[in-house]
Amino acid sequence: MRPIESPATIVRFEFSTQTPPVSFRPLSDRFGARVDHVVDPLEHSGLHEEVVPVDAQARHWAAVAQSLGGPPYLLLGHCSAVSLVRATLRRLPAHVSGRAVVFDPSVPTSATVADLMRETTRKYCADAGWVEEIIPSARPEAAGFPAEFATALARRLLTEHGLPADIAADLAARQARWISYCAGASAEPDDGENEDRIVVVLTDETEERCGPAGAAIRIAGGLPAAIGSAELYRRLRHSPGSPTRRTEGEPWT
Repeated sequence: MRPIESPATIVRFEFSTQTPPVSFRPLSDRFGARVDHVVDPLEHSGLHEEVVPVDAQARHWAAVAQSLGGPPYLLLGHCSAVSLVRATLRRLPAHVSGRAVVFDPSVPTSATVADLMRETTRKYCADAGWVEEIIPSARPEAAGFPAEFATALARRLLTEHGLPADIAADLAARQARWISYCAGASAEPDDGENEDRIVVVLTDETEERCGPAGAAIRIAGGLPAAIGSAELYRRLRHSPGSPTRRTEGEPWT
């Protein structure tokens, strides 16, 4: 793993409505960049109206990053924001330096959209005092609807499984931005491009080893502890003269 040089501009991809909240501030403070900016992936202006492909979202956030400050850039994200972080890194101009650190990657799929609507429907039914649960079971291929409105996609999914149209429309409107984000991010190609610029950090909150061999750092503890870990910062900044300990032929751990 190449050490990460001191960034001039850090962009933190954080979901403002996430519970409990996740902030990369402890890690970004260690780097001490001149610009430290937070973006909420769900605040892209088009997400409330349509499914915005992840590449289009990435172009927007790459432009935002460049408007904030100059290179080197460091992008931080976790879980379902990882697809967007990877795509944004690709969208930075080739002549500027940029790296990304991503935690516990989880790429949204078409099933994510269906699961979200099932959970939302359950909650709605409980709030309304309904005895029966009307739960959609289909898993639409979100990548097949790049130009569909997120609300229309959700309404179709729900009404096809028996939920009255007016209730389906209300549920879809509540979740439109998240549905749109998941549907767009699920279509991101996993082509391995720029993997040498991306560091994957795995915590105890993931059981899955992500990224090619040698690309991942495993940090004991949960996500908040890993973000603030002095050990993680040391390993991200390590120099060839003081390598992280490993046995020849074994992946980084």
